[in-house]
Amino acid sequence: MSIKIYFYNIIFIFIGLSQYLAYAAVYTLPENNNRLIGENIEIFTPKNNIHPLEFFSEQFQVGISNMLEANPDVDVYLPDSEKKLIIPHQLILPNTPHLGVIINSAEMRLYYYPKNSNTVIILPIAIGTIKNATPYCWITSIKHKKKPNLDPYQQHA
Repeated sequence: MSIKIYFYNIIFIFIGLSQYLAYAAVYTLPENNNRLIGENIEIFTPKNNIHPLEFFSEQFQVGISNMLEANPDVDVYLPDSEKKLIIPHQLILPNTPHLGVIINSAEMRLYYYPKNSNTVIILPIAIGTIKNATPYCWITSIKHKKKPNLDPYQQHA
């Protein structure tokens, strides 16, 4: 089996198991070749807040780096009480054909455009660290599983 076929098999297995591995955001594709999808959310930290910015990042399934970019004036360790936070849920789709799998490593996202569908499924990806290097030849294993919450608004309503 060639490396290329093996790589694609791993990607499609990952996508198939993604509902058990990671949070996936599903969006309807915009019309007229528009690439802007989703909407940002505005929340306020609770009165007498004791939570770091990372708490809100995890609650809304948004990377901490994205939260810091959207809220540059917020203390990362202890945001002020009743402080407005922007949850960045709006993004621009890559300027690529809307077919199959697109990996944007700079953005740390995987875009999957199902065949004969008007949707895009967006999954977070990770890049290796010094302690946990990126796998050789993209051979990976599952470290932990998490049941997805496909509706991030449901738990906060």
